[in-house]
Amino acid sequence: MTAVAEQAPANRLRKNSLGVGAITFMVISAAAPLTAVAGGTPLGMLMGNGAGFAGTYLIVTILLLLFAVGYVAMSRHVGNAGAFYAYAARGLGSMAGGATALIAILSYNAMQIGVMGLLGAATSGLFAGWGINLPWWVWSFIAIALVAVLGYRQVDLSAKILTVLVLCEYLVVLVLDIAILKTGGDSGLSAAPFSWSQITSGSPAIAILFCFAAFIGFEATTIYAEEARDPKITIPRATYFSVVLIGVFYMLTAWLM
Repeated sequence: MTAVAEQAPANRLRKNSLGVGAITFMVISAAAPLTAVAGGTPLGMLMGNGAGFAGTYLIVTILLLLFAVGYVAMSRHVGNAGAFYAYAARGLGSMAGGATALIAILSYNAMQIGVMGLLGAATSGLFAGWGINLPWWVWSFIAIALVAVLGYRQVDLSAKILTVLVLCEYLVVLVLDIAILKTGGDSGLSAAPFSWSQITSGSPAIAILFCFAAFIGFEATTIYAEEARDPKITIPRATYFSVVLIGVFYMLTAWLM
């Protein structure tokens, strides 16, 4: 009994280990800034509303900030790693909570399958140029193994690694942004992408879809409540910071593009 009691804390979430910065960068990493800019933004412009895509980012950012107000208010009363499941179960009952969990599991796993395939194909092509020829699925399984190891380790290690990777992603996109600012772009710099006529042109519904998708994972701030330092302050700040950082960064880049 004594041995079990001594070992129990090792199997629990590590409390007081994550600050505002760590949580912010962990959720921003889920949004994958470089992927959203290089993959999502061009498609959103092509299939959505063209130049008005930047203005759409502004609208979506405001909407998610309004959502975040209620979300972080609930986080003060629900400290649970179950995120949306825990919130839905507390507010609407266990049946609604279970339905929320099943939809989330289906959606995130479907996305994860696609992401792992994309990662494997991109990595295979990169290393093939260096003379290392391996099938795409080998790289996908290597990535899965790395994620498993980091998931087993302490959460602050993953936070440090993700912070470095996210900063590198931001740096790559900022280099592009600065280059466009320096040259002025093909048609010069203009506020036209934020006009209502541009935002509602083409297929704005598709543009809105792509914009919301670019924020994927920002709601994950609350799942770190048990591991955060002073969660009543850390979680709200991390949530607002992540929405603003993602929204402003994407909006600025889409405008320059």
